[in-house]
Amino acid sequence: MWKLGIGLLTVLSVPGAAWSQEAFDEGLDGPNLSNRWTWSVPVAGPTTSLAERPGWLRIRIPQTATGFNHWVGLYEAPLLSAPVPGGDWDAEAHLQLSERGPDSTFHVGFAVVFTPERLLTLGPFRAPQFGAPEPEVWLEPTGRGAFRKAGAPADDIWVQFRKRGWRYESFLKRAADAQWQPVGDCSSADTPQGIGILGKTFGSGQAVVLDVDYVRVSTVPTQATPKPGPATVRVNAGGDLARLNPRRNGQFVELMHRCFYGGFWAEMLQNRKFTGEVSPEGVIEGWQPVGAGEGAVFSRDNSVYYAAAQAQRIECPGDGREHGIRQGGLELRSGVGLVGRVVLRGEGLSGPVSVSVRAQDKMLAEKRFEVGADWKTYEFRFEPPLPGFDSFAIATEAKGKLWIGCASLMPADNLDGFRADVIELCRRMHIPSLRYPGGNFVSGYHWEDGIGPRDRRPPRWDRAWSEWEWNDIGTHEYFRLCELLGCEPYITVNAGEGTPTEAAAWVEYVNGAADTPQGKRRAANGHPEPFRCPLWSIGNEMYGNWQLGHVDATKYAIRTVEFASAMRAVDSDIELIVNGVEGPNPWNARMAEVAGQAVDYLSVHHYTSDDPQRSPLDNYGRIVSMPLYLEGMLNRTYDEVHMPLMFDEWNVWTNLANQQGYEDFYQLRDGLYAVGVLNALVRLGDKVPGAHLAQTVNVLGAIRTNKTQAVASPIALAFQLHTEHGGPWRVPLKVDTPKLALPGADGDLPLVDAVAMLSETKDTLHLILINRHPTDDIPCSLTLDGFTPTSGTLTTMAGPSYDSINTFEQPDTVKLETRDLAKAEWKQLVLPKHGAAAATLRR
Repeated sequence: MWKLGIGLLTVLSVPGAAWSQEAFDEGLDGPNLSNRWTWSVPVAGPTTSLAERPGWLRIRIPQTATGFNHWVGLYEAPLLSAPVPGGDWDAEAHLQLSERGPDSTFHVGFAVVFTPERLLTLGPFRAPQFGAPEPEVWLEPTGRGAFRKAGAPADDIWVQFRKRGWRYESFLKRAADAQWQPVGDCSSADTPQGIGILGKTFGSGQAVVLDVDYVRVSTVPTQATPKPGPATVRVNAGGDLARLNPRRNGQFVELMHRCFYGGFWAEMLQNRKFTGEVSPEGVIEGWQPVGAGEGAVFSRDNSVYYAAAQAQRIECPGDGREHGIRQGGLELRSGVGLVGRVVLRGEGLSGPVSVSVRAQDKMLAEKRFEVGADWKTYEFRFEPPLPGFDSFAIATEAKGKLWIGCASLMPADNLDGFRADVIELCRRMHIPSLRYPGGNFVSGYHWEDGIGPRDRRPPRWDRAWSEWEWNDIGTHEYFRLCELLGCEPYITVNAGEGTPTEAAAWVEYVNGAADTPQGKRRAANGHPEPFRCPLWSIGNEMYGNWQLGHVDATKYAIRTVEFASAMRAVDSDIELIVNGVEGPNPWNARMAEVAGQAVDYLSVHHYTSDDPQRSPLDNYGRIVSMPLYLEGMLNRTYDEVHMPLMFDEWNVWTNLANQQGYEDFYQLRDGLYAVGVLNALVRLGDKVPGAHLAQTVNVLGAIRTNKTQAVASPIALAFQLHTEHGGPWRVPLKVDTPKLALPGADGDLPLVDAVAMLSETKDTLHLILINRHPTDDIPCSLTLDGFTPTSGTLTTMAGPSYDSINTFEQPDTVKLETRDLAKAEWKQLVLPKHGAAAATLRR
């Protein structure tokens, strides 16, 4: 019998051995539950009773401030469960809502239990905030809100699940003698551990009482799911080799949301340049007052400022109490100090200004500065330990006027402003090419805003993403990032609202000698030597009406020729990219006709989506099969334009990411998708010499961060697998693979995919293989023509389930593991279910 994990309160109704997995029909008429049932209560409060209503089991779930919820990462709801038979079965229950109040919010019902964290629940749901002001019948897999709705009434219902292989059909009726009506299907390759009753609530209000009349489970004839046959891979290392471009493993970063600010960039303070609105107390947004309403006067100052045409002004009464501003909600890793600076000026200040870090308003460390009448930067450093650190303050007890023009606070281990933990995870992916700064952002971006002293650069309102752009990560910071990562730069210029002259000036600033006009500016800003960027894109997605400066195909093609002429007049060696679309498409034909001679590549973007109205298994089949479509689409687009392609935005874009600032924890499923795309790019070779995952951190990110942690997703692991176990030479091979009619996939899905590459010296052979089967390992025989190994290793990317994720609490659920290969495995491998593997063989 399974129980919930460590730390959860578990109560068995009746002591005794675990009940066997068999059919049953339980009327719940006796004084006690049979010992087949497990009553699991992660948080004390919910209760069961067979005495309150004879012949029924009563489950009472009180409301609390946050409820007893059950969702991804939150498992507090009570669950009564019993084992189910193996194979296929039918399970049904009769449920009644006996008590609820006008403010009760809940989802209670009959559930298929795959794991304690993964359920499929059918039953009454009420939550006005989620569009259900009165109880309705909802079907939900954990993490899939409003998956299927069957409407009202929901107070007295019969519910049923029918398991048929991987598919779970759900049914409902509202009278005992009525016909079962379908609610919806849900597919899962996981073996169910039980059937049960879930009591989930969302917040404060009156208790919810659910009565259960009976639970019945009956077996039905089972049609066995066929096991996949073996795969064979034949490698011809003596055949024609093709040189591969490392740019195929590139990535893309955009100045939007938390890709840089809150991601790559180590800055801890919000609105550090004091732009935007002010509170009723006169404090600029992002900051809180210290000593407001105690005689101090806070105001914005748009006449005396340091950056952004605005500063924070404080008129201090000098009454012996602190007056100033602070930011809370800050966090810091243990053992790390803090570094920062403030830009201040004063008028008639009778004493010093304090810069401090605090814990619950308790002073941890402080620096005091005598502030004069001119703007001056005051730097500080606070050494660890800083126990409980959560806030930063700038304040004074002196009398006089204080202006705060800028502030900065970073962990002391930052790498020239970048987070050390994020850089470390990026380095593991060995990124060869990094596209910057957008994306939709670039069509309103003017690069000169991002050079010069960082604290004086102007914040700008970014109309593409409706947020402030602080201009802290400009040209110099971007090239420093490329240096830290060891990657080639790739810049997109503003062809939306920008001009050819502006773009050409940026090329000269980046690539021009120190004696050119823009080269002199670069040298004055601290970098005499050219940065050197070989790859430039003329705009981003100019075909889209969401793009600032969008025009039709002909106008954009002509604009591209103008930009190309101006940019190449500055540097004739640069490579240029024109915006294209998935082909065949008339837009691409116009680009090739008008601008084809002026550029080197046509860009293509594609995002693969999941569907919240499809089951996890359906979405698994859809997403892991998508690389087959992409490979065909890229081939067709190349054949249309006869021009190399730059596939410089691609990724999985989940529905949940749309609701969370474009952030989501990617699943192992998505890592397999990424390996599939990277395999396809190896086969495409010179047709698609470059590709860039969108994006690296947080925004559809291969890496996710919070304030103190960074975690690598399965997509990041896919890149690490490919870059650490790839090579510059593509080797021909042939794959004979079993196929499977997988839900969500288009037709029979080839289960095994493989590519082969040789090292530069051709003494190491790398095979990267995928097993797309959701539940079964697949044996794979290898034939290595022209290559005789003497040793080898196998690195696998695997996890417990195809929807496993890496979180801040559990960062290694999906991981890479390497072991030595036995000699017999040079010819026969076992590919892990829903996994990928890299076999590295050495002569």
